[in-house]
Amino acid sequence: MIVTSAAPAAVPELDRLAGEFGVNAAFEGSNPNTLMSSLEGLSSRMGLSADTAGWASLTPPPEQSRLCSNGPG
Repeated sequence: MIVTSAAPAAVPELDRLAGEFGVNAAFEGSNPNTLMSSLEGLSSRMGLSADTAGWASLTPPPEQSRLCSNGPG
């Protein structure tokens, strides 16, 4: 598992590399709603690194029903 704070523009390339080398990768950031939308169209090798304590303090709260939307890796 690789965890990175990759720039949004680099995430598709990270997804490609994860598939090529057979590893899972996660990216982190401060806005969970933006991160969730960044997963759309990516492989199941991609996920999020969640700071749940930080996210709990956000208003409005993150879309909790989508936190596991990318399925198992």
